[in-house]
Amino acid sequence: MIELTDICKVFSTDEIETYALNGINLKVEKGDFVSVMGPSGCGKSTLLNIIGLLDTPTGGRLTVEGTDTGGLTDKELARMRNGEFGFIFQSFHLIPSLNILQNVELPMLYSHEKLTSREIRERAMGLIEKVGLESRAKHHASQLSGGQCQRAAIARAMITHPHVLLADEPTGNLDSRMGREIMDLLIRLNVEGTTIVMVTHDAKLASEATVRVTMSDGEITSVDRSGMQKTEMR
Repeated sequence: MIELTDICKVFSTDEIETYALNGINLKVEKGDFVSVMGPSGCGKSTLLNIIGLLDTPTGGRLTVEGTDTGGLTDKELARMRNGEFGFIFQSFHLIPSLNILQNVELPMLYSHEKLTSREIRERAMGLIEKVGLESRAKHHASQLSGGQCQRAAIARAMITHPHVLLADEPTGNLDSRMGREIMDLLIRLNVEGTTIVMVTHDAKLASEATVRVTMSDGEITSVDRSGMQKTEMR
C-alpha cells in the first residue's frame, strides 16, 4: 500500500541543517499493524506526517497505492489524504463547542462521497456505537473521560472509511487501563481490515503490532515482521 524509498527530511536554518529523517526505506502492506518506537526526537512523528501527506520529504520517493506522490499537486495530495488516511492524535483534538456526534460527522464535510445528512448521521452513529459511546453521542468532550474522548477521536478518524489509520501516541495521555482499552479497539479495527501505523513509547503495546519498527537519530534501525502476539480482547 505504502512504500518509502530513501526518504529524507531536512530542517534548515541559516547556520545548520538537521536531518529529521535520513534514508528511510519502509513498506506498509495492506492489513499491517505497524508500531514505530524510538527515543524522543528520533523522527517518529515526522515519519508519520510524511506517510499521511501532512508533510513533504526533502528527498526520496513516497508511493501510496502505486501512485508516486512527488508529482501530485496540493489539491491532489489533499484529495488522497482525505480519501486514504484517518488520523488519531495524542491530544484528541475534539472541537469543544460540538457534541460527540457532530465531531464524528465533521470530516464528511471534506469527503468526496456524496451522502445525505441522514446517511452521514447514520454512519456516524454506527461508529459511535462501535466504539461504545452510544449513550454519550450528545455529550461534549468536557463531559467525557480521556479514554472516551480518544474513542470518539477514533470514530471520527474512521468515518471516511480510510484505508490507513495513522495514530500518533494514541495512548500517551491515558492511564494504563484506558490505554489498554484503546489498544484493544485498534487491534479489533486492524483484524477487521484497517491498516494501522502507530507511533508509541509503550514497548508492551508496540510488541502487539504485526510489524515493529525501531528508529534512532532519524534512521530505521530494525524492522520485525514476526507477527502480532496473542492479545486478550477486553
